[in-house]
Amino acid sequence: MDNLHLFGWLLLRVTYAGMYLLPINGLLKKWKGTVRATSMLFSWQPQYFAALACLCMAIGSLSILFGFYGQIGGLLLFIFNLGGAMIHFRCAEFASKVPLNPELPKEAQDTVMQLKTLAMIGHKPSAQKNFVLAAVALFFFFNGTGPLSLTPNLF
Repeated sequence: MDNLHLFGWLLLRVTYAGMYLLPINGLLKKWKGTVRATSMLFSWQPQYFAALACLCMAIGSLSILFGFYGQIGGLLLFIFNLGGAMIHFRCAEFASKVPLNPELPKEAQDTVMQLKTLAMIGHKPSAQKNFVLAAVALFFFFNGTGPLSLTPNLF
């Protein structure tokens, strides 16, 4: 295997793992918001599912980063990303349905409209990003984590 091929695999693993490891601290610091977002998908026991999601992010990303049963990590992150896409689509839908208060001054109504638009513009591409991340997770699930992995492929 040439050095460029090796570098490509390692770059993919490092950047992909970073997409999950970097936000974990913020999700834990703003735990109430994390649970509230999770409740959009799981109304029953959202605290449990929020903790499970953070655990999936940590375990899945580290397994891909180090190539330690990376196929399992890929499966965990595939499921996680599908849930994330659903939450982003629901946030965009929620933002589009925020009513305008006719008693607000015109300037405040304009601000609310801008915020609604920004929320929809932000959440829809974020949902689509989650589908791309889910596809990469499936790539790791089917192909493993490549060279310098700590464990061989499961199948």
